[in-house]
Amino acid sequence: KLEKLHKENGELDDDWVVEKKPNDDCSRLYLKNPNPKGDQKEIIIKCPRLRFINCIDKTVDRAWFTIKKWTPDRPVLKWNIIFAGTFQEHMELGFFPLDKQPLKILVQAGWELQERGERVWLLKNLEEPSAIASRRFVQSNQYKLDDRLIFSENYSRPDESSTLKTYSRLDIIMVVYRKPWFWFFNVIVPNFLITMSMLASYGVDYENLEGRCGITVTVLLALVAFRHWISDRTPEISYSTVMDYYMLLSFFFALAIIASQTLAK
Repeated sequence: KLEKLHKENGELDDDWVVEKKPNDDCSRLYLKNPNPKGDQKEIIIKCPRLRFINCIDKTVDRAWFTIKKWTPDRPVLKWNIIFAGTFQEHMELGFFPLDKQPLKILVQAGWELQERGERVWLLKNLEEPSAIASRRFVQSNQYKLDDRLIFSENYSRPDESSTLKTYSRLDIIMVVYRKPWFWFFNVIVPNFLITMSMLASYGVDYENLEGRCGITVTVLLALVAFRHWISDRTPEISYSTVMDYYMLLSFFFALAIIASQTLAK
């Protein structure tokens, strides 16, 4: 239908209005003809059935569709939406506290990739730039928000659908970097100083094992208490992070000192 209109009217520009009627299903859009001929006042076209698959809460301010300079070689339907929403994201904390997190907004089409020889594919609007208002980021005291948006053309997996179908998906990614200075000055440096204080035990004669062990065991108990303090402030996850390996290294260092002093005795 759009190719026929293009042949009759030339390039489809901003005069063509695309709207979705209230209480209508999600499979149809209505294209209003600015210069109707006869009774042809509006044409029904296929709606892309777009949805945010990882959005758990959304308040839409405005949403509309446009066809701008539509041609058969560039059959692009543009979706515009202004809203405030909350999205879910699987966090990767293996490099905590030196980690970075990709925050994704996943937009998926409701039409499968292959249907009667047709194909619906989502892509970024290449004509308009994208930006992030990083100065409005309220957690800037803990994280640094990248100024760039990353767009990745993707598709869903067949096992995510009950009918084993594949759908086009557009991944909009924002990257945040954790600022590690709190952990550096309050965890990493103090833990290093406590651990290195075990070396003071070498100032005691090697024959005096009780004196040496008194120093190392006291410092080891301080490390245990410090480890419990850190555990209350780190995320509860089922795998180890860089911080966990760093703390474990301190305990192995204490074990090596106690073993070496015991063998020296």
